[in-house]
Amino acid sequence: MKKISLYFMIILGLLLVGCNQASPSLRGTYQSEWTQDGYIIQMSFDAKDETFVQYIDNRAVDQGTFRKEEANTYLLESDVQKITISLADTDIFDITIPNMNSGQPIQLTNIDKTPLIFGTDFDDVEQYKDLLTD
Repeated sequence: MKKISLYFMIILGLLLVGCNQASPSLRGTYQSEWTQDGYIIQMSFDAKDETFVQYIDNRAVDQGTFRKEEANTYLLESDVQKITISLADTDIFDITIPNMNSGQPIQLTNIDKTPLIFGTDFDDVEQYKDLLTD
């Protein structure tokens, strides 16, 4: 009986370990560290509606739709930009914003599986939107 219990525990453990290695999906809120320019980038993804909102320092600067192109690769489209991102197994991705971080990629990490919304109104949103375009 002890051997059967031991085998059962080993099989159950292997099943649990194997099931936990699924690739992450693009959903929730992602955030960067401080960029070289002193900004923080946040992006919220609503997987149900396949929509996103991009924030710079809590200011909504862009919004649009996204779709999965292939395994862990997504296309983000808005009136302002068209971006392809590759989501790593560690639930992070890089983006490049033309007028920010000296043109170097900015890494965003998932901080919550719920898409957060920043509702504060700022007077300088247009200044931040200008960072997205060349």
